[in-house]
Amino acid sequence: MVTTSFSSSKRFCGAYNYASYFVLDLATLNEALAAEVQRLKLTAAEVNGEAQLSSCIAQQLSINHQMFQMQHQQQNQDAGATSAWPTAT
Repeated sequence: MVTTSFSSSKRFCGAYNYASYFVLDLATLNEALAAEVQRLKLTAAEVNGEAQLSSCIAQQLSINHQMFQMQHQQQNQDAGATSAWPTAT
């Protein structure tokens, strides 16, 4: 009976050790998952920031193009207005 008792306590200790490893593995897995979630959040924020920057650049280019067109039209109007009026000599 002593050997059976020793054997079952040994099995119990083995089960306890297995459970403690299992808990440690879950803690390690939890830490790894938390780190990966944080990395993905940072990556998503970077991508979002790049998309916003790209949108701002596109908007600025559009504004610059419109300003160039307006300036060109104004120069053409000014040149047409001065040549349309005869100068007194």
